[in-house]
Amino acid sequence: MIVSSSSDISVFPLTYSEQQQFSLIFDYNLTPAVLLGFDNKGNIYCVYANAAAKMLMNFTDPKEFVSRFTPLEEHCIDGFSQAAFQGKSALHHVYAQPLKRYLECSVFPFTKGFCGCMFRDITESFQLDQVLESSFESICKMITTGVMIDEFLSGRLLYANKKLLTILGYSTFHDFYDSCRGHVLHLIHPEDADAYTTAINMLRQGKNDFDLVIRIHNQQGQYMYIIVNGKR
Repeated sequence: MIVSSSSDISVFPLTYSEQQQFSLIFDYNLTPAVLLGFDNKGNIYCVYANAAAKMLMNFTDPKEFVSRFTPLEEHCIDGFSQAAFQGKSALHHVYAQPLKRYLECSVFPFTKGFCGCMFRDITESFQLDQVLESSFESICKMITTGVMIDEFLSGRLLYANKKLLTILGYSTFHDFYDSCRGHVLHLIHPEDADAYTTAINMLRQGKNDFDLVIRIHNQQGQYMYIIVNGKR
């Protein structure tokens, strides 16, 4: 069931066929998904939510969606806006306060003025990461250089210390995680990616530690040279 946005509040009203298109994609999809728009005052409103989203976030009317994320973090609002008006996709972590759940939100552009969001409940893994982060802090507190730790098999980023975050211009680990979509390879210069991947794979196979100079994308959008010292 689609809840249409009214043309007097929508910046770019959806056509019926566009609404149908989104609905057909997600009506029977098990991935929780919503379609968001912006009114003339810049407020976010929910046009459509599939059954999986309603079940995950415990609401029946799409109008209730925004209340599940009050207050909504500023970086998420910016991410929704950039997807809706600039065509940029993004990955965010949001805390649904009324539900006490941490959600991973994959934002993608749909049509001008609207963006789609797919959600994944990451509460358990987030809580585990909090425990790991505390342990890593204890281990790394005497280290004066930047430290990054990833999962052995998947390569998923688990931890980055404050020194590394400062070097790259990030205020929190979660901002860094969202920026690289959980894998630091997404921030490495394309010309350096193969060398980094090869070195990491050899390390995972139990071979020698490595020192590698690579270019990495910082928070300001510029590439900077860093020395990576890889240890297993």
